Order: sequence, then C-alpha cells, then structure tokens
Amino acid sequence: MAPIILFLLLALSFTASAQRQTNITLGSSLTPITNSSWLSPSGLYAFGFFRQRNGYSLGVFLSGISLKTVVWAARRDDAPVPGNATLLFTSDGRVVLTSAQGGETLIVSASQPASLASMSDSGNFVLYNSDREIIWQSFDHPTDTLLPTQQLKAGAELFSPVSETELSTGIYRLKMQNDGNLVQYPVNTPDTGSYAYFASGTDGAGDNVTLNLDPDGRLYLLNSTGFNIKNITAGGYPTKEAINMMKLDTDGIFRLYSQNLTRNGNRLDVWSSTSNKCDPKGSCGLNGYCVMKDKEAECTCLPGFEFVSQGNGTSGCERDFDAENESRCPKVSDFGLAKLLKSDQTKTFTGIRGTRGYVAPEWHRNMPVTVKADVYSFGVMLLEITCCRKNVDWLLPEDEAVLEQWVYQCFQDGDMDKLVGDEIVDKKELDRMVKVGLWCTLDEPSLRPSMKKVLLMLEGTVEIPIPPSPTSFFTAI
Repeated sequence: MAPIILFLLLALSFTASAQRQTNITLGSSLTPITNSSWLSPSGLYAFGFFRQRNGYSLGVFLSGISLKTVVWAARRDDAPVPGNATLLFTSDGRVVLTSAQGGETLIVSASQPASLASMSDSGNFVLYNSDREIIWQSFDHPTDTLLPTQQLKAGAELFSPVSETELSTGIYRLKMQNDGNLVQYPVNTPDTGSYAYFASGTDGAGDNVTLNLDPDGRLYLLNSTGFNIKNITAGGYPTKEAINMMKLDTDGIFRLYSQNLTRNGNRLDVWSSTSNKCDPKGSCGLNGYCVMKDKEAECTCLPGFEFVSQGNGTSGCERDFDAENESRCPKVSDFGLAKLLKSDQTKTFTGIRGTRGYVAPEWHRNMPVTVKADVYSFGVMLLEITCCRKNVDWLLPEDEAVLEQWVYQCFQDGDMDKLVGDEIVDKKELDRMVKVGLWCTLDEPSLRPSMKKVLLMLEGTVEIPIPPSPTSFFTAI
C-alpha cells in the first residue's frame, strides 16, 4: 500500500502531461509534447510517449520518478517519431499512431475491435471488448522485462535491448522453451545446446511451463498443474517503496532489480544469472573473444587480427594479414607491388605514402600512427567541402594559404561568413561543420574525436565544445 500512497503524491506534478483515468475511452489521444501518457489509477505506471534518441517512442514506464524506467516498448524496432505525432484510440477500436502527414501505424494487433482500454497498477496495458473481456494485454507480449505477477509463457521470449538508451532488439534472447527449460541464446541461432550459455536444467518438465515473478523478487518455474519446479531466486527482497523486476540486459545477462520508488530513487542489481560477463556468447562479434579484466568484460583479437571498427570491441575481428601468406605472418605491402621474393623471403622498406596536405602531422614527427590519422584526413576534406577550396593554395594571401589556420582564425574572430563568400548557408550548420573540422585537424592525435563521435556531432545529437587552437598542444611543449 505504501508505494501506491507514495505515487499518489508524486504524480500530482505530472497531471499537466498525463491523464490519470481508470478507463480509457474511444476517441482518446496522446501527443509527445502536451498530453503524453495515460496513468494507472495510482500513478505508478504510465502508457505513452517517452524520449528515445532524437524523437519519441511508445511504451509502459514507471512514472513519477526522475528516471522513466521503460518496462515495455511498443513496436520497439520502429524508428522514434517526431513531436508532432499522435497516438489515437480510434472510434472503431484500434490503437494507431498517426503522423502529421496523415499516415497510420497500428500499435496493437487485437483479435477484435476494442471498446475500452486501461493502464493497470500492475504495469499491464489492457484492451477490452464490449463484454469487458480482455482481448489484448502487454503482459502477453513482453520485450525485455518481467514485472511482478507477469508470466513468461511456454514458447515466449525476452530480447535484450541494443543499449540502455536504444531499446530496439539487441543480440540476446531468453526463451521459455516448450520442453520446460529456460534457456539463453544469442539472437538468430537455433535452440540447441551448443549455442546456449544459460539453462535452468528443467528440460523434460512438461508442456506449458511458465516463468513467474512474485512481488518480493522470487523468480520461479511452474508446470501446467501449478507445481513449483524450480526457484531461480529465493525472493524476500523489500517491497516497501520499491518494485522488484527482472530485465534481460544489453550484455545478455538477466538480472533482478529493486527499483526504489522515491522521486530520485535508484535501481539496485540484487541478483544476476551469472557473475561472469564473458559467459554470453558472441558479445565480441565474429572472431573476437572476451576476457575478464577487473570484473569487467573486455573484447580482444588474436595476434594478426584487428577490430572491424576501431575502438568498438563488439564489432568483431578481421585478419590483418594476406590470406595467401603461407606462414600467416603479417606483411607490409601496397597496391601494385611486384612479387619478386619467394614465400620464405622478406624485404621491407618503410616510408610515408599519402596525398600531400591530407597526411596527419604525426607521420612527420616520429610519433605513433593510429586511426586518428584518418580522422585528420577527414577533417581536412570536411573543411575543403565547407569552404569550397583546396587545403593549401599559395596563390592566396599568406594568412589564407593554409586552410585549417585560416578557418580557425575566422572562427576565433567570429567572421565565418568570410569562409563561404556570397553563398547563402544555414549559419548553425556552418558553425557545426567548422567546429567538427577544427576538432578533426588538431595536431595532437589524442584530442581528435573518434569517427563515431564525429558522426554524432555532424548529426547534431551531441554538443560540440569550442575547439582549441590546432597547434596549441605542440606550441605548449
């Protein structure tokens, strides 16, 4: 009772953006910006819009706390929608998402038209027919979370999210198999033992075995007669001002969490299916392997291999040597190099090869050359595209001859119109491209952003700080 009383108080501040009503009638609607959700009677849960990336998604979430913990996502693999979208409970009993252009997306696939809907205090979003019979409920279609009193039925699965902020389908699944075994696999693999990395060991327990969660955090398996086959967790966790829930996390481990219900409440990990974060198969991608370091999982590659995407350990590994090399030893080579040596002979020559003006400064300074050298080249190209000129042009005045130096001076002076001449451009876009280009062309490699960060900055999804002088680091030393 205490959690409900607490949420009655907390939810008062949310009445401007949510409707608290026992029954949701035909013709009701939601929008992301104003009336964004339908609350359960106590205000404990809400069904409606929540922020995701650069838009909004639909689902059920805990309301009244600073962190909106999403417990069910509708059409989780769809792209987020803009702020002008509308969720409509139509007069003919459908729940649809409409765009400003008039397009419709069916959110719920019920067996018959609905007459009524409700958001319950158990976290279950329910549709009823005219006889008040349940025709659809979110509890029957779990995504990555199991709530108290909810079941994972035989044949059903939970799928991990891509990340904590990206809720689309990730790379792991937890399946309640028809043979009574609760098993974890990577996504897109057969239901066979060779792919499993967790199993309850209850195969042969019969049909219609269900995974159940009690309010005190006891996670257990029941057979079709209601007999308790196995306790997965002992339970006994606090329920006062807290909710216990089970989630299949991004890393492929399913955990029991105790969510504090105070406004700034935290979420505690009270149990996990394994303490070894390398147990989930495939976490490091194709050809990569996982090692535990300081209780954390770390992806690495075998000698002679490198990550497919530098800096991204989950991208997998690819060979860094010629497949035709009989001894499998890496060789330094280049296009058009004649094969003048036998397979067991070696002759190497090391030198710089690259287009003048695009080669990063570390090539000339006897410094380690990393992937940040490519970031430098990209930055030069970005500034050239922005300013419609070459990187170095000695026909121009001396203070304009070197592009990066001239761009930084114009940026520092607040005179960026000079970079585009008489062209009419979006000032915010120009500012963003110039700042990204200047960050990429810094002399110090460690200060340059990764290409992933560059992409996010160009998209406008992360804030771009003011870039320092391109040569400030080397001037200081």
